[in-house]
Amino acid sequence: MTEHQIGGKTELHADGADFVVRNPIIRARYPGDEADLAEMWARFDAGEALITLFEDVEEGDPVPRLAGTLERGGDRMLFFTPTELLKSGAEYTLKVYDRDRGAVPSRNFRFKTGVNSDTGPPTLNFDDEAMTLVTGDPPEACDYPEGSVSVGLVLPPAQDDG
Repeated sequence: MTEHQIGGKTELHADGADFVVRNPIIRARYPGDEADLAEMWARFDAGEALITLFEDVEEGDPVPRLAGTLERGGDRMLFFTPTELLKSGAEYTLKVYDRDRGAVPSRNFRFKTGVNSDTGPPTLNFDDEAMTLVTGDPPEACDYPEGSVSVGLVLPPAQDDG
């Protein structure tokens, strides 16, 4: 797998993140050829838990898997959403399995929640003067026709409640 990210509806976090929202949507993107993906989706369709989430507890305590929904997003994405709000300030381990799901996950992720939940979409609060239009030559790696121009719009960051 090449990409594992956790976060709220808009903000994404990497392994070891702090202050993750208490209602994250967890996304896993799967690479591979068509045969690999077909086998993985067959396992998904059979009800295998390809993403699991556990609260980190003291050594020796039982660690029940947290309930949630697992949804397919296109040909290469899975989304896991916990059923209930995660505890504030708690540490969690996420295990992501690929098509060769066995006792060992293909990737472990650890994160710690903050106190906030994501309750709505991000907002853009700025006027037209805060936007910047950038033009120039396209990147060398692009195969572009002669005379092409690269155009970009730079916006201030969105404000998010999570």
